Amino acid sequence: MRFFLYLSDLEILGDGSESIYGGTFNDENFQIKHDQAYLFSMDNQGPNTNGSQFFNTTSEVSHLDGKHVVFGHVVSGQLVVDVIDNVPIDTNGRPSQDVVIDQCGQLILCS
Repeated sequence: MRFFLYLSDLEILGDGSESIYGGTFNDENFQIKHDQAYLFSMDNQGPNTNGSQFFNTTSEVSHLDGKHVVFGHVVSGQLVVDVIDNVPIDTNGRPSQDVVIDQCGQLILCS
C-alpha cells in the first residue's frame, strides 16, 4: 500500500504546475497535521510554490508536516480512495490504467 495518491494536471495541459489562478501561490498554514488517511494536501517544490498538484493520504504521514499544507479531507467515499490506491502501478509509479476524477464538486463549509 502506498501512503498517498498523487494528483496533477487538472486541466490536462501536460505540465501540472499552474494553479487555476495562474502561477504558484504561497503556503497558507501548517495547522492541520498529516495524522490520518483521507486528507488532501498540496504538493510543492519547496516553500510557497503551490500549483495544481496535490495528493490524498492513505495513511498517517507526519514527516510531511510543516512542508505540505493540508486543505481538506474525504467526507464520504473513502472506499473510492481505497480502490484507486489498489490500482497496480508500473516501475515509474504510474497507474497501469487511467484514473479519472470527474464532477467531484466543492463542499463549502460555513463556520
